Amino acid sequence: MKKKLLVLLTSVTSTAVIATALIVTSNKQNNVLSKANATNEYVLTLDENNRVSTLDKSVLTTSGNKVYFDSPDDINYSPESGWVTLVDGEDMLGLVMYNTEAIKGMESIVVQSTCENLELFYGSKVDDRIYYSNYYEVLNNTTLDLDFSSSYKPSYFKIRGVGPFTVESIVINYSCEETPVVPTLALKTEFTDESETAYRILGFENPSDKTIPDLIIPSEINGIPVTEIGDRAFKLHTNLKTITIPDSVTSIGVEAFAYCLNVEKINMPAYGIDIGQDAFLYCGDLENVTIPKDQLSVDLSKYQNNPVLESITVEEGNPNYFSENGMLYAKSYSGYNNTLLVCPARKSGTVTLNSDCEYIIDGAFNNSHASVIRFNNKVEKIDEEFLTTNSLTDFEMEAGNIHYSVRDGLLCDYMGSILYRYPRGRSVINVSLSNDIKEIAERAFYDIDNVKTILAPNVLSVGNEAFKNMDNLTSVALASLNSLGTSVFENDKKLTSAPLVNTVTLIPANTFKGCTALSSFTFPLSLTEIGASSFEGCALLTDIEFPMYQPAVTLTIKSSAFKGCSSIGDISFVDHDNIVLEGHVFEDSGLTSITFNQTITSIPDSLCQNCDSLTEVTFPVNVKTIGYDAFNDCDNLATATFVDYGVETILSKAFLNCNLRKVYFPESVSTIGKSAFNQGKLIEVYADIPGLDNGDPFDFVKKSGWDEAMCGAYYRLICGDRAYYEKQ
Repeated sequence: MKKKLLVLLTSVTSTAVIATALIVTSNKQNNVLSKANATNEYVLTLDENNRVSTLDKSVLTTSGNKVYFDSPDDINYSPESGWVTLVDGEDMLGLVMYNTEAIKGMESIVVQSTCENLELFYGSKVDDRIYYSNYYEVLNNTTLDLDFSSSYKPSYFKIRGVGPFTVESIVINYSCEETPVVPTLALKTEFTDESETAYRILGFENPSDKTIPDLIIPSEINGIPVTEIGDRAFKLHTNLKTITIPDSVTSIGVEAFAYCLNVEKINMPAYGIDIGQDAFLYCGDLENVTIPKDQLSVDLSKYQNNPVLESITVEEGNPNYFSENGMLYAKSYSGYNNTLLVCPARKSGTVTLNSDCEYIIDGAFNNSHASVIRFNNKVEKIDEEFLTTNSLTDFEMEAGNIHYSVRDGLLCDYMGSILYRYPRGRSVINVSLSNDIKEIAERAFYDIDNVKTILAPNVLSVGNEAFKNMDNLTSVALASLNSLGTSVFENDKKLTSAPLVNTVTLIPANTFKGCTALSSFTFPLSLTEIGASSFEGCALLTDIEFPMYQPAVTLTIKSSAFKGCSSIGDISFVDHDNIVLEGHVFEDSGLTSITFNQTITSIPDSLCQNCDSLTEVTFPVNVKTIGYDAFNDCDNLATATFVDYGVETILSKAFLNCNLRKVYFPESVSTIGKSAFNQGKLIEVYADIPGLDNGDPFDFVKKSGWDEAMCGAYYRLICGDRAYYEKQ
């Protein structure tokens, strides 16, 4: 098809544009220029013969290949080589949209203007909605020249410049053959709720669809709007290059586009959308980012987790954000002014904060290459998670800050008694903290690899995860410690020594979880609680001896406290009468024997489940209940001794998959749960029940309500007292 040339010229006043638009929209015929759905949006329309057509002769005139407004002359014009159109407008304020409804297949566009920083947005119509791809070119001169010949050919465009400016001409080369841009259809979906009024996108339908480079999320499917993109929907889809998200989407899930490393453009609503954690983690490799002045919200994860980001520039006039030295700040954030949001990862050396910065948020220095961070004296709040950089060796602080101080390069409170952050890039192996430090805050040493020993003589309390994930830490000396937070030493795989003094009463949840080199531990005499999973996975921990019995002290051992401790061997509670056990305490462990005290009344659920080294167990007279799965999957448990007048209830699966061949039930047993014993393994059941017929296994139903499903159909019930049982 023969190519056409469209030229738009502008040179009068903005008030005239509005007047002209009003005149034209009063005419219902095909018009050169008619007002669309926004104040500064205009639609250029051609008739079926690709000609300008109007019955309002006061609007247009023709002169050669030029069409002018506000002239009474008649129109008689058929384009062959192109268009030259004069729009009644001199200064364009902000964004101006030209929707070239019939000029399909733009191959190139050249814009002449008075603006030195001109932007062009272009796109196509999808499902009767116009999608501007938000691809733009910013030039440092007054001419914008863009060629579409090697990409898809759009039919719609927007122009934006800084401040009042004049567009002198727009020349469009077009073919009238639009390259279709359609939504990605190979998508897996589900309804967001039972009302079935909205869709959630879950990812691509088939593995082969992961090769699609350009993802365009549809605004609706079969007339039902698409409002959500699910968690991890497109995670690790490294073939994606462009992502377009329509205005209908209000929520993007956790890690939805994480690790889409080759993404070059992301087109999405500027604000009014809920973005999940790490939704754009490592998505794209943009090095320099410009945030337009009319962008009102920013996806921080996109920038905080971009390892190649060098600088962020915010256009002057943005009401919410500003930039300084390539760093992104919010003018107001959570009640604070001038808040640091992002320090680009590629910034190195000494990084100095804005002189009026009041707040530094979590993740602000993620992946940073900074070696020194210099704070001003106005900083009021620094989040615990603001820093995850391996290059930092020192902090610096201006004098006069009433909230923070720096002591020996460490970030502390203004008194120097609380250590907030130890720089991860220091080469010191053996750390000795000042006597002035009385508290170590949450995550102060988190994930630091080069430190081997820590001496903290006067520290009274340690916060959550303070020493977590320290791969080379072998010992910590805390001679004055009173209290610990949760997960303090979790996953410190080389830790062999962390003695706790007798003033400590609580070992919180996950304290030593995953400390696979910890072989011995002395429990403080003052101890009242061993927290959930506090020693879980300590594979070398042996010969556990609980604190000496104190009449006034109750020791509680929480769920999974010693789960997975494969070397613990023998456990005895004989010397501790006041003890409370929760479920799963020794699950999956190397327990070889367990001796209960005389005061325990019930065995918790899954207490010793899957303890393959346990061979026998005896229940004292006060034990009345054995919980669900208490000894399930103890493959080598061959002897379970129930004393007279003791156990009354054995719950479901209590001894399932054990190696019991015979068992004696005293008359006190009244309830046995379903599958309490292993199908087909338990052969002989002895019961001290006067008058019971030895040959009928179902006579016991009359007393306890049990049946063959509890033990299997192949056991035999033998009447006899304990002496008779023990002879067999």
